[in-house]
Amino acid sequence: MSPSFGGVPMLGSNNTSDTWHDQPISIQRFEGDSSYLKIMGFRILRDNRTDDRKAIWLNETAMQAMELPDSASYCEYFKCPIAGIVQDFRYRDLTHPAEPCIIEHMQDNYWPWACIIQLTNLDSPVTLRTIERVYREYTGGMPCEYKTYDEVMHQQYAAQQRMSNILFGFTLVAILISALGILAMATYFIRQRSMEIAVRKVFGSTNREVLQRLVLHFVRYVLAAFVIAVPVIWYLMHDWLSQYVLRIPLSWTIFALAGLTALAIAVATVFGQSWRAANSNPVDAIKR
Repeated sequence: MSPSFGGVPMLGSNNTSDTWHDQPISIQRFEGDSSYLKIMGFRILRDNRTDDRKAIWLNETAMQAMELPDSASYCEYFKCPIAGIVQDFRYRDLTHPAEPCIIEHMQDNYWPWACIIQLTNLDSPVTLRTIERVYREYTGGMPCEYKTYDEVMHQQYAAQQRMSNILFGFTLVAILISALGILAMATYFIRQRSMEIAVRKVFGSTNREVLQRLVLHFVRYVLAAFVIAVPVIWYLMHDWLSQYVLRIPLSWTIFALAGLTALAIAVATVFGQSWRAANSNPVDAIKR
């Protein structure tokens, strides 16, 4: 267990805003005991191995913001030794970049904001009841309110998850409507061209040639729609991804896979109608 006075990532922190070398600087401050770094899983890049309880840990961005070299052992801004450097971490969601952060050792006379407890078995009711009992003993009977980090992360990205589910649903509906539209268009087109198909077969066209000609006719429409859609989709996706600091690159393989998927759906949709038309008896079409 680790008590935290200055908050924990994703749940809040203290902020210090000032100027340094005539430049504005804003630093997030976290405070915890000696086990705070280990429980939170911060990756230590350099440990100065100091026993000074006033020493602070800085993340990489804080070192850059205060123009400190990697070998620095004293922080002039906070007037205290440097305990070491930790890798940049994000105390908010991924729409925010890594910001300057420091981790201080919590003083003995401070009351913590929260207690961070690392459990090996969260589902154990005995463990949770024990935590609640000890908490009430130390707080004079106050109720124990807790959250797991899984719940915190879920709340942070609940909006994105809802958006993902909505887009997935609309995508399925759009694919279904498009497939039905292509099927209706294929049925109408083939009926309109039934006489032409019959004449071609009478003059020696094979079933394969007729089938290929019909399918390629619709493939051209799909390819034209793909060429028009790619710039629009690229612009919308680029604009949406720009709000995230960490994001996937818009590789051409994404668009190629989407195009091949659309092509496969279109071909599968019109293939049945085209196959029946190509294998039909031309005499029946001429009689009609």
